[in-house]
Amino acid sequence: MFKSLLHLKTIISTTFQTTSHISLHSSFSLQFFTTNSTTKLPKRPRFSTSQDPDPFLAFFRSHGFSVSQVNSILTKSPRLISCNTHELFLPKFEFLASKGASKSDIVLAVTKNPNFLRSSIEDKIIPIYELMRRFFKSDKEALNYFITWPALLKNKRVVEQVFKILCDEGVKHSHIAYLIRMRSCVLRSGELRKAVDEVKELGFNPSKSDFVTALAAKVSVSKTKWNEKVDAFKSWGWSEETIAAAFKRHPRCMLASKDKINAIMSFWVNQLGWNSLEIAMFPAILGYSLEKRIIPRTSVVQCLLTLGLRKNNASLYSPFVMSEKLFLEKYVNKFEKESFQLLKVYHGERKN
Repeated sequence: MFKSLLHLKTIISTTFQTTSHISLHSSFSLQFFTTNSTTKLPKRPRFSTSQDPDPFLAFFRSHGFSVSQVNSILTKSPRLISCNTHELFLPKFEFLASKGASKSDIVLAVTKNPNFLRSSIEDKIIPIYELMRRFFKSDKEALNYFITWPALLKNKRVVEQVFKILCDEGVKHSHIAYLIRMRSCVLRSGELRKAVDEVKELGFNPSKSDFVTALAAKVSVSKTKWNEKVDAFKSWGWSEETIAAAFKRHPRCMLASKDKINAIMSFWVNQLGWNSLEIAMFPAILGYSLEKRIIPRTSVVQCLLTLGLRKNNASLYSPFVMSEKLFLEKYVNKFEKESFQLLKVYHGERKN
């Protein structure tokens, strides 16, 4: 027992020597994460109070970070504790502030992605920011994605190559900004060149917005999942040509899950008795909620047909694409005598 205590004392002493830049005071303590070993070796420092603090903690506290946020940063990136805060961190804080980031913006961004602080400001942060900035209307908008996108700073060469491919193809800056905001997986793909060529072969124009949507679908949906969705469409009577045409009309249709495709098709064909090819003509329907939009609006349309207030050959698509306000105006409130009944049907079927 005595030997074990001596051994533990030696370990703790050695560990404190390796972190000699941390000054301990009576009002400041460090807690340690432990391993599952019998000696419970100290692994990672964790601050528990901020009175008379260590210089590392003092730096972050002076920039608006809470103790829990500093703990979170060290949990995600423990190597930061060995860095010189004023030499390595301060220039990055100043750079972000110069681009319009507020104190709270910096706190939230660094807490979410502390490895940002380990990136070289001259070799990565500034050049990649300037590269990305041109796709956004303002520094603030660009910063929202720049400092919270960890993969962006990992490989400058890949980032440059990705943006070059898209720009050379004539993709508009606003559309590239959309990919950064909503579909960053496209920009991380190692097969972007191949995906761009495939989408172009399908007839998409790189200068149009549907090109980046189709590109996102091609990149984000694995080959296995893609084939599963194709098989699902075929099971409802669609041909290869029909699927290709539907994708061309509305690329987002391939972002719907196989289960959602089958659920909407089943309702459309089996319960309503409508032709599945109607959806191929207006594939945007596959992006709507079955419970919140398709079923309740269909119930209103069927009620109008029963009451003789809607023609049988009227568009099947139009009731689903309009906003809820416009739908209620055209399909419910327009019919003053029947509006109460129609509203009951609509809300009775609608699941919030």
